[in-house]
Amino acid sequence: MPTFDQYNLDKQSIEVPGTRTPGATGKLQEFLTHVGFADNLIVNIRDEPHVKTLYDIWQNSVNKYANNEFLGHRPFNTVAQTYGGYTWQTFRQINQRVNAFGSGLMHLNEVILGNDTLNRWALGIWSHGRPEWFISEMSCNCYNLVSVALYDTLGPDAI
Repeated sequence: MPTFDQYNLDKQSIEVPGTRTPGATGKLQEFLTHVGFADNLIVNIRDEPHVKTLYDIWQNSVNKYANNEFLGHRPFNTVAQTYGGYTWQTFRQINQRVNAFGSGLMHLNEVILGNDTLNRWALGIWSHGRPEWFISEMSCNCYNLVSVALYDTLGPDAI
């Protein structure tokens, strides 16, 4: 199981200088880097200039770290009513699931629903934090779709 360095949760983002307006905070720049560097502002996170989109970041990570553990979950034992230890999947395994789910979405949209709009349509994701949430979100990024996060705490009108 991977281990992570401790980091300051109060330093997840900083206000971009000169962006504050009356009655509002300024724009925030999030730290888009490994938590081990969370105390430093990284101006350019890319070592490769071709990485420009979320899709590029994902593909670059899959290519570099294909066999590394990436996404984990704790299976729930319904008999004992307890969670087990973490089960991990690699970048390669998650990428296969992203591609399968995204391909399935495109098939449902085009063949089953008869929708000829192939990109930029919205997918509502209503789920607890789990691997399938990430897989759904990344499928949208990979297939040029719009993801819409839906939260049960917002009530039925939000849906």
